[in-house]
Amino acid sequence: MNVSGSTTEVLNWVHDRLTADPAHSQEALTTLSGALCAAHHRQNAVEWAVTIERCRRHRVCGVIHQDPLTKRTYSQPRGYAGDAELLDIIYRRDWRGVAEPPTPVGQAIFDFTIGCRAPSAVRTRRELLATMIDEACGRTESPHILSVACGHLRELALSREFRAGKIGRFVGLDQDALSLAEVGRSLPGASVETVPGSIKLLFGSSLAKEKFDFIYTAGLYDYLDESFAQRLTKRMFEMLRPGGRLLVANFRPGVEDVGYMEAFMNWKLIYRDTAAMERVAASVPTNALSAQRVFDDATKTLVFLELDRKSA
Repeated sequence: MNVSGSTTEVLNWVHDRLTADPAHSQEALTTLSGALCAAHHRQNAVEWAVTIERCRRHRVCGVIHQDPLTKRTYSQPRGYAGDAELLDIIYRRDWRGVAEPPTPVGQAIFDFTIGCRAPSAVRTRRELLATMIDEACGRTESPHILSVACGHLRELALSREFRAGKIGRFVGLDQDALSLAEVGRSLPGASVETVPGSIKLLFGSSLAKEKFDFIYTAGLYDYLDESFAQRLTKRMFEMLRPGGRLLVANFRPGVEDVGYMEAFMNWKLIYRDTAAMERVAASVPTNALSAQRVFDDATKTLVFLELDRKSA
């Protein structure tokens, strides 16, 4: 099937391929993803909204939503996109424990979507966070660490220094009480303090007065506009101790899954390139900075902003 065909033609063809032979769904899903990515880049906002509506009204949508990953993302049972249970599916590459057993075609679609670029980048991000936590312990003895919008903190399972008890204090802030409950269940007896509440607590609460050696946030900035992202970056930087480090992650533009994510997963992100991430740091006083770095993950799907506070 040529991805340049009309959206309806592509949807019809994908539906017929998926229902006729689920075991050979990769070609159909690759074609669908490519066609939607091309449409997303080619169309203006009004045209793209029409395409999304066409996708969701088409009979193929019911087939695609047999995939536990796509259905979970689309339905947003926690009331927001990218919740911690969804990330658990992505981390484990396994829907069990979170979703009902899928149909054969649903399993075939899951086997494709779980290996796509965006989920792969989420797994890479988790590994990098664990490395950065370990590095914080190398820079500072018994560091105090804050994770903003922390989710289930699955990166701690990969952190050598956390398992060795080298972190002096670890605080996880999240608005989702169920996520924080899972942190307590999965890390019993660990030195993790959970703080329920939104990021507004960083602007006016007892937590806002505290200082940390390392502050990071993984998926939060994918949903923040530039103005608020600048304010939050400045606020978190102010909460660093001398010599402390702030790390912010964001998805880059050009993710090949973008059309599929928005049309069938109802998962819309705010993408940032290098220049946009540098603008996020625009409100941080340069005289307090010892270093600023913007870098990509290995697949160039994610971009990271790293800010180091001067030691004195």
